[in-house]
Amino acid sequence: MPAYRPWTQGYRPYNQPAPVNGLAISSLVLGALCFLPGAGLVLGLVALRQIRRRGERGTGPAVGGAVLSGVGLALWALTLGIGAASDMWQGFKEGARGGAAGSPAVGEHYEAGFDLIGPSRAVPARKSLGPAATPPAASGDEGGDTGMRV
Repeated sequence: MPAYRPWTQGYRPYNQPAPVNGLAISSLVLGALCFLPGAGLVLGLVALRQIRRRGERGTGPAVGGAVLSGVGLALWALTLGIGAASDMWQGFKEGARGGAAGSPAVGEHYEAGFDLIGPSRAVPARKSLGPAATPPAASGDEGGDTGMRV
């Protein structure tokens, strides 16, 4: 048995970086998507606490996720507070029932305005000016019978 230690691959000349906190990434994703903003805010705050205790990386994503989730939560509260969500829901229900002008009635078409202020509106269709011009038929038999017999 040798008196020295055998060579192994355990030596690394550089330190391994600290891992990134997974809750910080989750908080950033939930904050950016505005999906469950309350959960994103909680995850961001918990991630900041874990980062301080464990010495992990991810302070930026945790703070960004918490801020975006906080803004999303404030927007949800504002939307519910002013009743915009109720108006949106009523419009959705009318569209699902067919009460909204989803398609013009027979004999009408949409008149697309160039002003961005008002919506397009259905107006009566104009009368046709006549049959559409069609190109003249080519000379020869067009009926599908080529005259070839089998």
